[in-house]
Amino acid sequence: MYLRLKYEIQRKGYSIDMFSNEIGISEKTLRNKINGITDFTWSEVLLIRKLINPKMKLEELFKKEPKNINVIK
Repeated sequence: MYLRLKYEIQRKGYSIDMFSNEIGISEKTLRNKINGITDFTWSEVLLIRKLINPKMKLEELFKKEPKNINVIK
């Protein structure tokens, strides 16, 4: 699960639905990716960093956390 990514999306003022539209995937797909159910593609990773903060290290933005913390529903 990518809690930092979820936090940064919200901090930028996006809802999950709005952000999924920005990167060209469905809301369900983005939720699955944030929750670690499916993987992000490299092009998605780069686009997400560009939209969130181009200077942020990928290791910070996409740090995986244990799945049992919070699941986006």
